[in-house]
Amino acid sequence: MKRTIAIFPLLVLLSGCTGEQLVTRRFKSMQWNTKPPHELIELKAIHIDPPQTAPRHSAPAILSLSERGQASYIDVAKQLKDLKKSDDLLNLLAKPFPKNVHEAEDGSRVDLTTINKLIVLSVKKVDAVMLAPDDPVTAADRIAKLELTLECGADWYQLQNWDKLETDYVTIDLGKVSHESSASFNANLTPKLSGSIVGDGEIGVVRSDKSSEELALKTRSITVSGTLTPEKGVVIQQGGIDRDLEGNTSVVLTIKMGGKTVNLIEFGELIDDNGTSTKPADLSLKIIPTRIPYWYENTEGVILNASADYLFRHVSEGKESVIEGDDVVTLYKGVVTAQKQIELLSKSDCQKRSEYFLIKDSKGEVVLVKHDSDTYNLALASKEKWDAFFQWLMSLKPEQFSNCIGKGANRWCLMYKGQILRQDDVKHLGAYPMKSVGPPQNSENKAR
Repeated sequence: MKRTIAIFPLLVLLSGCTGEQLVTRRFKSMQWNTKPPHELIELKAIHIDPPQTAPRHSAPAILSLSERGQASYIDVAKQLKDLKKSDDLLNLLAKPFPKNVHEAEDGSRVDLTTINKLIVLSVKKVDAVMLAPDDPVTAADRIAKLELTLECGADWYQLQNWDKLETDYVTIDLGKVSHESSASFNANLTPKLSGSIVGDGEIGVVRSDKSSEELALKTRSITVSGTLTPEKGVVIQQGGIDRDLEGNTSVVLTIKMGGKTVNLIEFGELIDDNGTSTKPADLSLKIIPTRIPYWYENTEGVILNASADYLFRHVSEGKESVIEGDDVVTLYKGVVTAQKQIELLSKSDCQKRSEYFLIKDSKGEVVLVKHDSDTYNLALASKEKWDAFFQWLMSLKPEQFSNCIGKGANRWCLMYKGQILRQDDVKHLGAYPMKSVGPPQNSENKAR
């Protein structure tokens, strides 16, 4: 009886030690194979416009104040004479603060040489692949390392910036230390991986299990790094125990094209609410500096090429257990390209962005806009804008052409052949498309 008691604890201790070793080991044996017999993963890529954030001034004004400031704001608002009932006060408190004049002027600038796109890369293991006779890819296999590359298809545009990188497992604000994990690890745990993990998880499991869950999370977390150059961006994901890198990865990219600045003219409302032509004295005008891309006749558009270098962990023995310490592993290293190129802008889209319209006659005499002490070419963003403005000009009386248009500081006039534009001259004018031909693509003057 005593002998039995003495042996039983020994068996327990031995089994405990063996299990601990299996958990901490990454594999039982491992070999490399740099040439997989088949492509083991496939890569697909799509792009969409990134979600728009709320405008800076869209939030109610009161929310931007401290508690004391909110109380003072309400006290002042109550004393306003035009507030006759409680609903008026609520409507006022819901409004944002008015925009700063200088900020509105800065916001009038337009940059058509910069585009922002959300790129989504989907990585999937290829189904029904036999790596050797009676040795198929199974659920025990995983993508252990992944290096995703986005590369420019031409040298007249460049990768300028990326804002946010997201995977199925982590979210990283690039350039910052903090990042977040999803709830896909265990239970309802959504920890924040910033520095030490201890104490950062939501209570989605029993408190007594919290430390063990977080310990498992440390071993399963994915290290993400990357580099960005004007020519290409690279995102590297290093997996961990029981963590397959199959899934989606997205990044918001800023792409910059070379170009020049053109001052485009934007008119106010040409027709009032009653369908009547706006009086010349009431017609406003804006000068909008617009950055327009260079045009390349032989371009195929703004295109990115996507590829993935991967390390595939194949288990030939030990696949029946979830513990990886008893696995006989072969590591396959391969490269795969996306099935299709990522076309961010088509050739016609590039042409549309690089085009503006100059108002002139058939001999090349340009109509000018004289505004204060400055003079600008009458350049418009589209032919439709000229058609509408042409109809407005033809609706005026001849004597209205001899006066300046607009009021006060916004007074302006149209000049043609050194004098104020006459109505008889309007019929000889047209909107002519203009483009700015870029420098040779193999020059050093790229995307400036």
